[in-house]
Amino acid sequence: MKRLLLYSLALIGFVAVFFIVVLVVNARYYSAKFDGGFVAVDGVYSSHFIHKPQPIWQDEPHTCGYLAISALYRSYSLDPAEHRIRFRLGTDARANILDYTSVGTIHPDIYRVLYQDGFTIRDLDLADPRYVAHLHAHCYDKHLALVLLKRPQTGNLHWVLVTEPPGPGADDILVVDSLAEQPYQVMTKDFLDRYGVSVFLVFRPTTTEDIDAATLNAMGMASVAHALKRM
Repeated sequence: MKRLLLYSLALIGFVAVFFIVVLVVNARYYSAKFDGGFVAVDGVYSSHFIHKPQPIWQDEPHTCGYLAISALYRSYSLDPAEHRIRFRLGTDARANILDYTSVGTIHPDIYRVLYQDGFTIRDLDLADPRYVAHLHAHCYDKHLALVLLKRPQTGNLHWVLVTEPPGPGADDILVVDSLAEQPYQVMTKDFLDRYGVSVFLVFRPTTTEDIDAATLNAMGMASVAHALKRM
C-alpha cells in the first residue's frame, strides 16, 4: 500500500511538472507570436496585387490557411518566409494542448498578422443578398479574398484564395486552392452558397490604422462567431 501511494504521488508530481512546462513553453510562444517579428521588404509598394496568384501545393493536413496566405503574399511580391508567416499564424500550435489535431490557422491570427503587415480585412456577410456583387467588385479591382470552405469532397474546413477569372464569366470567381495544381473557375453564388463559411476581402491601403493585438483578436473572434452560423 505504501509503495502504491508513493507511485501515485510520483505520477501526480510528474503530471504537474509536465503541465507547468507546457504552460511556460506556450506562454513564451504566444509572447513571441504576438510581438510580430515582421520585416519591411524593399521594392515598389502596390495597393493591388502584382502577380497572378498561384496555388502552393499542400502536403500537410493543417496548412491550408498558411499556404493560402503565403500565395496572397507572393502576389504582392512579399516573401512569406521573411515575414515568418507560419510561426506568426500559429499554424503548428495546438489550440488544445491535449489534442494533437487542434492545429491550423484561425480567424484571430489571420486578422493580427495581416494587419501587422499592412493589410486590412473586411469580413463579408454571406447573408447579405448583395455579397456576390461586393466580392466581384473587390476581385475585379485587382484585390484578393480569403475564403474558408467546407470542402465539397469531404466537408472538412479548408482555406483558399479567390481572385477574378481570367476569361469571360461575369458570375464566376477563380479559386486558388492548395489541393489543386491549377486555379479553377466556379460560379460564385452557387459555390459560396453551398460551401462558403467565411469570406475575407483583403485590401492593402497606402495607410493603415495602428490597431493593438487585443483589438485584432476581438475582431477575429467576432468573425469566428459569424462563421459558426454557417457551419
